[in-house]
Amino acid sequence: MKPNILLIVLDAVRFDHLSCYGAERPTSPSLDALAEQGVLFENAFAAGSWTPPSHAALFTGKYPSQCGTMGHQLRLNNSHLTIAEFLRRQGYRTAGIGSAWISRRQGFAYGFEHFVELWQRTDWRDLAFTRDRLLRKIYDRVTHSNDGGDYAAVQWMKRWIKRVKGQGPFFGFLRFLSAHTPYAPPPPFKKRFEPELGPQDDLKKLRFLAADGGYSYMAGYLEVSPREWDIIRAWYDACILYIDSLIGSLITWLEDLELLDSTLIIVTSDHGENFGEHGLAGHSYCVYDTLLHVPLIIAAPQGLMPRGQRISDLISLVDILPTVGHIIGASDAIPPDVAGQSFFPLDSQPRRDAIFAEYGPPYAFTVFKRLHPEFSPTRFDRALRTIRTQTHKYIMGSDGQEELYDLTADPAEERNLIDAHPDLANQLRDRLIATLGGFETLSPTDTPSPLSAEEEVRLMAHLRDLGYL
Repeated sequence: MKPNILLIVLDAVRFDHLSCYGAERPTSPSLDALAEQGVLFENAFAAGSWTPPSHAALFTGKYPSQCGTMGHQLRLNNSHLTIAEFLRRQGYRTAGIGSAWISRRQGFAYGFEHFVELWQRTDWRDLAFTRDRLLRKIYDRVTHSNDGGDYAAVQWMKRWIKRVKGQGPFFGFLRFLSAHTPYAPPPPFKKRFEPELGPQDDLKKLRFLAADGGYSYMAGYLEVSPREWDIIRAWYDACILYIDSLIGSLITWLEDLELLDSTLIIVTSDHGENFGEHGLAGHSYCVYDTLLHVPLIIAAPQGLMPRGQRISDLISLVDILPTVGHIIGASDAIPPDVAGQSFFPLDSQPRRDAIFAEYGPPYAFTVFKRLHPEFSPTRFDRALRTIRTQTHKYIMGSDGQEELYDLTADPAEERNLIDAHPDLANQLRDRLIATLGGFETLSPTDTPSPLSAEEEVRLMAHLRDLGYL
């Protein structure tokens, strides 16, 4: 019997900010418990360093440039089989919850029977206006304000699962946005990890830094002290704790509905976040591990996977689609041009000895021009590709710059050894080019459908809330 499948993506969540990955703050009790009942992958990596390319790779099992979702071309062309369409063809009921970047207009709804974009909806649309329900709705709106629609997304997914229960296996896709800038968790969580603030702490500056996405810092117009970064990280961790509480409520609900024991749950992230490392903030302009190293936890029905294991092998998110295909016994239906490889069963050999990732000509480059027109962000105006083994990482830039790091001695990637080890750099460069190619300009393969005036207003507001505009 095929398991139900839930794919949960924690937008902008760094692996090392989860308790089960060693974070000092107790940010993820529900995910810690899930990991104890499943498998935690210690070395999982995204194939792109921000949302659309990373999701495209996750959905298709192909690298961003291979499925044409990279740089200024952010639409996923439907000529590429997505995990939703793959599972729909295998008899699954499918539903997903998108956002401004992961939207129907951008091509990410392919394969979903039901796909809702909460940023386009009002909370009141499907409300029956009885007094009790109205008061409950107002309470929910206040206690879950500024959460990017995460609470509403969980409620929507619960309703859909309950509706399709018993109609065959289901596949649900959930994406949580609360840990994205501006790091503003709902009130009950806001001060959970915040240090005691004093007159020396400039809250106006810190809120601006969080809402600005770090562009003023990266442009050199805003100095940020270690204490200020710690306060920002405390807000970020509180957002993660809030997300974790929602995931915990969903898991408890599945158990109450007697669905947990038949559901495969995959929890990962599309990218991490920078908090001053390498002079960077947010999640653009680099392919360092601060962005690429992501959490991956998989909990499966009894007998399908071992429980309580930690796997140290290299895993890429392009491996998720073929792995799911293997688990449900449909490997033969995976397209031959998929770059990922199944890591199921967990004792299979050989394992990956390298992962690959890329970052296209930066869309976010335009934000510098809008916020600081006098600033010349030349060093950010480049595409990047990388190959990472267990011990080394090589980075190639479209501007001709190269980087090489010994990850064993220098896990923070601070000492560039490109001149010290030319033979190793050449070897890794050749393999990277053989896998991903050079820096050919990507041309749009199709044009997104135009938005209505109302949709355009909502989209711009949503992107501004996330710090993109």
